[in-house]
Amino acid sequence: MKTLHINNNSKPLIFIGCSLVLDKLIDICNHWQIEIAGIIDKDYWGNTSAISDVEVIDSEDSFNDPEKLKYYKDNFNFFCAVNWHPLRESVHIRNRQKRLESIEIIKKFNLNCISLVDHRTYIASRATIGKGVYIGAFVTVDPRATIDNFVNIYSLTSIGHDAYIGENTVVQSHCVVTAQTNVGKNSYFSTGVKALKNQATFGENTFIHECVYIRRGTIANEEVQFNQGNIKRVYLLEEIND
Repeated sequence: MKTLHINNNSKPLIFIGCSLVLDKLIDICNHWQIEIAGIIDKDYWGNTSAISDVEVIDSEDSFNDPEKLKYYKDNFNFFCAVNWHPLRESVHIRNRQKRLESIEIIKKFNLNCISLVDHRTYIASRATIGKGVYIGAFVTVDPRATIDNFVNIYSLTSIGHDAYIGENTVVQSHCVVTAQTNVGKNSYFSTGVKALKNQATFGENTFIHECVYIRRGTIANEEVQFNQGNIKRVYLLEEIND
């Protein structure tokens, strides 16, 4: 497992953007003694002093200044804290775009982006974890699984052996991604999704709604959900006996 960038506390950490998940990130930093230097977010810079007691220190536009860019790169590590969801409401569309823009800033300016992993999680020694990854509590990442850059995996989730989770994918809490599964980038597995077919491939931008058990892969941009109401009738015991 590549570990040098995981919970790296060699330099203070700056969050690029923020979201409701910020408190979870702060808890991980506190446990691993990662000093938090502040938030860089142009949406809040100049009108909000702090978020979750973390100071807003600058705008992303500051990276266009060569002197500021050198100062930040020399003295800080970074993490993209913008959250996203594939729903079509305007706030979610805005958040998705902002996260993609934040990731592009990190890539463009080659910022040293670390990964934050809860100490209560198990990651196999032969798993690979990319940069900018968040992994919550009580997650299991089995041997030879690969978690690509900027993936978010939430609590009580299991990633099977030899699975691949593509860049900027979200796997919400209580999910199962079984062995040798290949998940394309920018995909979203909602809470309680069970991807149960070994060697299934999920195309880029897949969106699977809450509590879906799926035994197949998907094509790119596919959305998988239950129809409105129950898709299967629930029979009472008395009805069966009749």
